[in-house]
Amino acid sequence: MYRDVLHLDNDTTLTVDDNFFHLGGHSLTATRLIARVNSAIGSDLTLRDVFETPTIAGLADAANSTGIDRARVSDMVVPEQVPASYGQQSLWVIDQLGGPKSQYVVPTVLRLSGHLDTTAFTAAVHDVVERHATLRTLLVERDGVPVQVIVPPADAAARITLEVNDLRDRDRRGIDESIGSLVRTGFDLATDLPIRVAVLRSEDSQWV
Repeated sequence: MYRDVLHLDNDTTLTVDDNFFHLGGHSLTATRLIARVNSAIGSDLTLRDVFETPTIAGLADAANSTGIDRARVSDMVVPEQVPASYGQQSLWVIDQLGGPKSQYVVPTVLRLSGHLDTTAFTAAVHDVVERHATLRTLLVERDGVPVQVIVPPADAAARITLEVNDLRDRDRRGIDESIGSLVRTGFDLATDLPIRVAVLRSEDSQWV
């Protein structure tokens, strides 16, 4: 891993007492080294470990003493009722005051050329939403205050707003109007997942 991260050729002799920084390493390459080591052996090394024990032997000893009982995100128990964060509370209050729901929408419009496998694209979007709880989080009122309700991954696919439309019979203005309508459509914080995806086919090999 030292050799790979530092781009050392096979003719360079390494010993367990070689210093990472004397071999040309710096903070950026040290970060890459830590990521490689932790991924490969399940350790919990930090950047400080490289600076304090920059030799191969020293880092190996540090790795042996970490990661034994390391907690993983998947091990953590999510309480039945998760309080809304301050940002979510602000969002919820503004929504309750009747402000335009589209003000929370952060649109990203991309134009693609070539063949698009819409089935694979749809599956990819579902996979991303299932993996990230933030994309499956609703804000629901309980006893007058907002709480987070995380939709289970198995139920997320059925709740995602994902549409594929063929607009090849429309001119540029009509397509732009469709995009504008999608962007202006708000979200119901209590029922809508906070992500909406639309695939618009504008020409035979052009997509938005």
